[in-house]
Amino acid sequence: MPLKQVHVNGNAVDTVRFFVYLGSQVDCTGSSEAEVLRRIAIARDCMKALDRNVWRSSITTATKIRLYFTYIAFQSLSMAEKRGR
Repeated sequence: MPLKQVHVNGNAVDTVRFFVYLGSQVDCTGSSEAEVLRRIAIARDCMKALDRNVWRSSITTATKIRLYFTYIAFQSLSMAEKRGR
């Protein structure tokens, strides 16, 4: 799908297929699929980091759970809140 030429006050404005605004990916089609996939990738990367550095360590289970909620659950809740708006 070609992007439309946009003019503001007679000046041409660059158009893009997507950009990140306030931490969320905005797509030219209005679809949230790319944002959901981006958030899943962020959560996956966090889980990999936790696997290497936390899950295999000797810290207490309670601390591991707190770290999980800080890094992973927060991302999930943040995404759910944005979809609900």
